[in-house]
Amino acid sequence: MKGLSKREKFLLISSIITIISYLYCFHYLLFFLNKIRDLNIEIKELENQNCTQKSLETIQINFEIPQSEDSSKIISNIKKYADSLDLTLNRISFNTPFEIKDINYKNNIKKLKLYADKVQVILSGDYKNICSFIKYCEEDKRICEIKNLILIKSDKGFNAHLQIYYYFLSDNEAEKEGYSDYEIIYNE
Repeated sequence: MKGLSKREKFLLISSIITIISYLYCFHYLLFFLNKIRDLNIEIKELENQNCTQKSLETIQINFEIPQSEDSSKIISNIKKYADSLDLTLNRISFNTPFEIKDINYKNNIKKLKLYADKVQVILSGDYKNICSFIKYCEEDKRICEIKNLILIKSDKGFNAHLQIYYYFLSDNEAEKEGYSDYEIIYNE
């Protein structure tokens, strides 16, 4: 280094510093670039898993929502629940199924025609048994929603007026057959 001029010493030192800093930054940046790449791969895998889980949830929902109205199963379930809890079932009335129109779909989800069957149930009995009946309805494997509940105290206990919406998917037969309102009255 003694035989070099100031300019050459400056260039040599600056080039050595540049090479060392380049190697340090390359190694340092390479580490972070690899880490970012690995994280991107994990994110893609998680997105694929979420899509798979969403499709499995959609399939599971499709199995839980029946393809037709099938009011006979609704009647038998309600009757079975009421009988098991010593409730007096006074009336079950069905209205014409209607299409649920206010469903928000995402871009890649198949649009399904979801219908609701409005069922009105009138039963009487003990308060705890009526609460258990409601719990049975909520835990039923078929998707339903209790929209309205009116409890009236009477001499024998309580009278309950329930409005339950049972959901089903359209199989185009519901539109062809033209269902009408009907009711079943149980005599004591």
